[in-house]
Amino acid sequence: MSDKLKNLIGIKFDRLTVISEKGRSKEGYVLWECKCECGNIVDVKSTNLIKKDTKSCGCLQKEHANRLGQNNATHGLSHVPEYGIWNQMIQRCTNPNQHKHNDYGARGIAVCDRWLNSFENFYADMGPRPSDDHSIDRRDNNGNYEPGNCKWSNAEEQANNRRNNVFYNYNGKLYNALEIDKEFNIDSGTFRRRIDRGWSVKDAIEVPVRYRSNITIELG
Repeated sequence: MSDKLKNLIGIKFDRLTVISEKGRSKEGYVLWECKCECGNIVDVKSTNLIKKDTKSCGCLQKEHANRLGQNNATHGLSHVPEYGIWNQMIQRCTNPNQHKHNDYGARGIAVCDRWLNSFENFYADMGPRPSDDHSIDRRDNNGNYEPGNCKWSNAEEQANNRRNNVFYNYNGKLYNALEIDKEFNIDSGTFRRRIDRGWSVKDAIEVPVRYRSNITIELG
């Protein structure tokens, strides 16, 4: 969830050269200011640099998309709704002019090469969406668009996923509700209800819960 500070200044990762430290992201990851070969400046998490999940400011993926766009238009599936979802996914990760780019590509979120290079691969891995209410959803909202991290979710499921990826500071470490459930043995639903009622994170974790006749009795 958080990574140790290691000096990466001056090191080149594919098209990116680290020029300065930019502190930490809200999740606790070290952020580095990097200069791309194309001249753009982008902030990238150290884990994404070291694992080579982020190789450029987005220009590399954009070049791939431009080269392959015409070929992808010949697969005969450009009329299906999944094609539009695939295209928008690539645009928000690779196109700085796309209105959601700051929330995706600018944060270092990328599309895996298998999907970036082929709508057919994307469609084969994801399949058709179950209904018009479903859209692509990442299990880890800080992770990339790739087969192991993506699924079709409806609006309610996406909202729940966003709640699960809200992080809480407890004793200097960041946890989401599901991690708090596992680490401190307090039901994640009970923890969220306490937070919604204005409890501090410390009290929401540490105040015992009593159970009587299948009814949860909140103390405090």
